[in-house]
Amino acid sequence: MLNPANSELFYVGQTKKRKELRLLEHIESAVSGRDTPVYAYIRRFLFSGTIPQIFVIEKMINKEGQDNAYEREKYWIQWFKDSSNFVLPLKWKPQTAKSYPVVIEKVSLTNLQNIIK
Repeated sequence: MLNPANSELFYVGQTKKRKELRLLEHIESAVSGRDTPVYAYIRRFLFSGTIPQIFVIEKMINKEGQDNAYEREKYWIQWFKDSSNFVLPLKWKPQTAKSYPVVIEKVSLTNLQNIIK
């Protein structure tokens, strides 16, 4: 997910659902007061009248089961945490027919819980 104000990548996750539905679930969790750093961060958007931008990093055909999705999630979090992998701004091409290109101006994954140490 991206901060709509400054195109900061602040969250990487995975889902089997449509991205719009997953974003709505994240918003509902934030509104309900779920106590994790990412939901506190999302609440800041909501209080200012904006919502995070969601996009697809990688579309997977799930041949190897859910474990592979978790491994890919960890891979992408680590990839974005290692700034030597990219130069900002980073233009991300659409990964699905209904996706759109995004530009990532900065990366701050400090809102993630300890997925990768």
